[in-house]
Amino acid sequence: MIKHLRLYFVMLRYRVALMLLIFMFIGVAMHNNFSTFSYKYLLASLSLLSGYVAATTVNDVADRRIDKINHPGNKGRPLVTGEASSKELYELNVAAALLSLLLAFLVNVTALLVAVGSLVICYIYSMSPFKLSHRTHWAHLILTIAYVAVPYGMGVVASGSSFGLSDALMVAPLMLLFFGRILMKDFRDRAGDSKYHKPTFLLVYGKNATCIIGTLFVIIGNILLFFALRQENFWVLLFLQAYFLSIYLMGFRLWRAESYNLEQESIGIGAKMGNGLLLSLLALLMLRNQPVSSLILVEGLIAIGFLASFILLLRNPEYAAGGYKG
Repeated sequence: MIKHLRLYFVMLRYRVALMLLIFMFIGVAMHNNFSTFSYKYLLASLSLLSGYVAATTVNDVADRRIDKINHPGNKGRPLVTGEASSKELYELNVAAALLSLLLAFLVNVTALLVAVGSLVICYIYSMSPFKLSHRTHWAHLILTIAYVAVPYGMGVVASGSSFGLSDALMVAPLMLLFFGRILMKDFRDRAGDSKYHKPTFLLVYGKNATCIIGTLFVIIGNILLFFALRQENFWVLLFLQAYFLSIYLMGFRLWRAESYNLEQESIGIGAKMGNGLLLSLLALLMLRNQPVSSLILVEGLIAIGFLASFILLLRNPEYAAGGYKG
């Protein structure tokens, strides 16, 4: 029992878990300015995270041979390091899936349906006969739904609301941005994917096509996001655009990179600035009814923090690569 609990937190890879929660609370913030707290937010968060543990456990078992090459010695891959067996991960998978469904049911019936959909996605992504993770034109799309649409939807239903036009205008650019970002994951896993003939977008179409398509999706997402936020304060939108400029710069750096390490550093720094964009967007939605001066102050502080991080990572790029691999 204690080992399974420890494994739960190991498989709950905190960087991705935090991103899922940000997407969820963006969904909440679109319908609620957080003037009141609801216990349903906590239940929905735990349901979402448990569903993610169910996804990582089944995926690690399915891709254990590839992970031995792509993640050797990674403590976040207990199957690779020998700290856990396939049987133990399957046991954790069942427990996490049931916990996710129970917690979602305690939120409401709609949340339960979202949790069921999340679990269906995680199984068809990793397991035969579907195994969408090994299908070139499906893998990134299904991940985008799982990592963006599902947590956003959970946030909407946890707030007691229903999905509307404003949600579509918000979730569409978020999905485009994530799709552009998740394409870059193929660079990290290229060695193992190539050895075991996993037909990723990068291996099938090459580096130039991957960089161009990924950047194109980010550009379209950039435009649509600003259309969704067109009524917000100009200076706040300017802060958001600064993140996009840094992401474009790292995209160009990735395209020109001639070494594996430089590729990983560029992707890692770009991903870091993407996190800053999401955090700033969440702050904007949470504080949109507050005085403009307060909103600009908060956005400015977040931007300064991530600008400092951007400069630090450019000067010490090994930290960016390490964080991305984690």
